[in-house]
Amino acid sequence: MSSFGRVNIASRIKHRIVRGDPRSVTAKVNILQSVFYRGMTALIGLATFPLAIRYLDPALFGIFITLTSIMNWFGYLDLGLGRGLRNRLGESIAHGDTQRGRAYVSTAFFVLGGIFLGVFLVFFTVNLFLDWSSLLNVDPTLRADLAVLAPLVFGAFCIHFVFSLVYEVFNAHQKTAIVRLFELAGNVLFIIGLLFLIQFADSSLLYFGAIKSFSFAIVPVTIALYIFKTTYKTLSPAWQFVDSRYVRDLTSLGFKFFIIQVSLVVINGTNNFLIIRYVGPADVIAYNVAFKYFSLIILLFTIASNPLWTAYIEAYQKEDFAWVKRVLGKMKMIWAATVGLAAFMLLFADYVYAILTNGEVQVPFSLSVLVATSIGLAAWNTIYNLFINGTGKISLQMYTTLIGCVINIPLSIFFVKAFDLGSVGIVLGSVISLLGPAVLSPIQVSKILAKKDHGIWGK
Repeated sequence: MSSFGRVNIASRIKHRIVRGDPRSVTAKVNILQSVFYRGMTALIGLATFPLAIRYLDPALFGIFITLTSIMNWFGYLDLGLGRGLRNRLGESIAHGDTQRGRAYVSTAFFVLGGIFLGVFLVFFTVNLFLDWSSLLNVDPTLRADLAVLAPLVFGAFCIHFVFSLVYEVFNAHQKTAIVRLFELAGNVLFIIGLLFLIQFADSSLLYFGAIKSFSFAIVPVTIALYIFKTTYKTLSPAWQFVDSRYVRDLTSLGFKFFIIQVSLVVINGTNNFLIIRYVGPADVIAYNVAFKYFSLIILLFTIASNPLWTAYIEAYQKEDFAWVKRVLGKMKMIWAATVGLAAFMLLFADYVYAILTNGEVQVPFSLSVLVATSIGLAAWNTIYNLFINGTGKISLQMYTTLIGCVINIPLSIFFVKAFDLGSVGIVLGSVISLLGPAVLSPIQVSKILAKKDHGIWGK
């Protein structure tokens, strides 16, 4: 192709990006930047599987994955403050009220910091009496290592959860792509550390956990310290700007997000624990490699959807429902494409698993199908729930996910014990638990856009 042809194509692409209203242009720029950052993050995430198995082994790696997934449960003790901050700060920015925005940021940081300081002290005390090897049903010789590793990993998570509030500042300014860049930076740090361990250290669950914890915590801390002294100095959290009146403002909406988050972590985040408890550590790797592989099918979908939450806040405030309908239509087309891609990926799943696990892990075809289905359902729910989140009318979403949460664990255990389905039964429980929002969320969105959201549909 001639240089003139390349320039012409580039000009057309640039024209399509900058064409449209400012909200759409901002979303498109965020999407394109995120494509690169999330693509690199996904590739690095895939690369860590064979490297981690090489440094540890499938059983030890499965134990670490399960331990970290348990720690992630505590992340939902933020009472939804992060998501509440995104909405309230986004509204403040839309109305040009910087002082109110700073009060929201300061209140969120100090409240969440206090919560996780208390939670860590309680966890550290309780950890002195816990036998993690018994809890995880693993080799008792690992008890000493796990007793040290657990507070180390949990401490890093506490630091991450508090300082990652800085990401909501970027999200509220419709700069979601840069958050993807920060996530990429954390993954790059981790894989560099892992390569160092492979080269210079003997296999150690403690060393592996220390490297993962450091890379997980250091990035949001560094970003927060920098941007609150430079770009967003006017939003820098300070004690004098903490306003107790805003605690309720953040948590009233945030508490509903909290219930939704806790429900979703039970539906999706307990799978590792249930598998290691009722099936075995090796099956945790089989589930996770399938999940990691099929997560790629919604990479484009999540990239396209992430910038929309804050854009929906602005569109809803201005009642620009025509724009919302156009975006929802495009998102459904993207979702349909990801479903087709998932079906295609099933054909090559065994070959990819062999590469990712050095041929040491076998993944049943039925497990692959159900993992792909659960991811597809989660993506479908995201299409509608992002807009619902932007309106703040999330009561129905809260109730449907809460019902899914209540039935998930008993249903999963039932499938394992009554039908001997193993990890397949546990994932099947998650799939069934996601069906409620999949049916009701689209109905609620249509009612909101038609201004007929009476009763539970508008709360």
